[in-house]
Amino acid sequence: MALNPDEAEGLLSELCLYARAATGSGALANRVVEAALLHLAKAPPRISDPPARLHLFQAVQDQLGALPAPGQGAEGMADLVALLAGEAPARPRQPGRAGNFADAWLSRRLGRLSPLRREVLLLYHLIGFSTAEIACIIRRDAPSVEAMLRASWKQLAPPPQADILIIEDEMLIALDLSMLMRDLGHRVRGIAADRAEAEALLQQGVPDLILSDLRLGLQRDEGQRIVAALGDEIAVPVVYVTACPEDAPGTADDGRPVYVVPKPFCSLSLSLAVCDALAAAGERDGSLN
Repeated sequence: MALNPDEAEGLLSELCLYARAATGSGALANRVVEAALLHLAKAPPRISDPPARLHLFQAVQDQLGALPAPGQGAEGMADLVALLAGEAPARPRQPGRAGNFADAWLSRRLGRLSPLRREVLLLYHLIGFSTAEIACIIRRDAPSVEAMLRASWKQLAPPPQADILIIEDEMLIALDLSMLMRDLGHRVRGIAADRAEAEALLQQGVPDLILSDLRLGLQRDEGQRIVAALGDEIAVPVVYVTACPEDAPGTADDGRPVYVVPKPFCSLSLSLAVCDALAAAGERDGSLN
């Protein structure tokens, strides 16, 4: 594994860059690279060893896999978000309140990938390895790497545009919700202040998601009762936007998770909750995976 000084310096910088992005810590990255180099120094070379660059990355990857609690620190996650933001299959950044959504969604979904999936993304997009080279580094076959990349991008992509039904009897709040959903690229099917109006809107077609208050008029849980009644005919994800989050049900009657955003709502938190609900629904019916 003979390298000239310039090649060795460049490769060492590349190894440290990858390890720092994978761990989120410069200090831990240095220890990972040092341990990998020490291991290679003690191991006799074999004819079956891959080329020098791949062999070094393979050694670093082995050390990353041996960490007791592999994970991604905030610093590393920010690096990965910045790296992928220009390539993620997301809708274009929107102006106004929804403008920070793309990066926030990307960070949220990256945090839900396994460490190995994030490392494969880094090897592909940060370092520029081919799927065949990554397969060698992580000791898998190329089709497995290609499948991991495809699955990761599906998880990172925001759900497609959706039809939203809003159940809210305070018109200013309802209009605010409507404008935010449109900022995100969704379509607002209509605004209902009570069950009769909600049922009338449903005659025009089933929405992809319901945004509902819990308290309508003087009834503390009227919104939940309306959603439960509608649920006998439709099964769509629901996000409750309420000043009484403690009154929200833990799960829907059919076991689906319930998403709750407290009032006064943060536009970014609500945007993420809506997309989480849509993504979960898509994963359940197989449309996203």
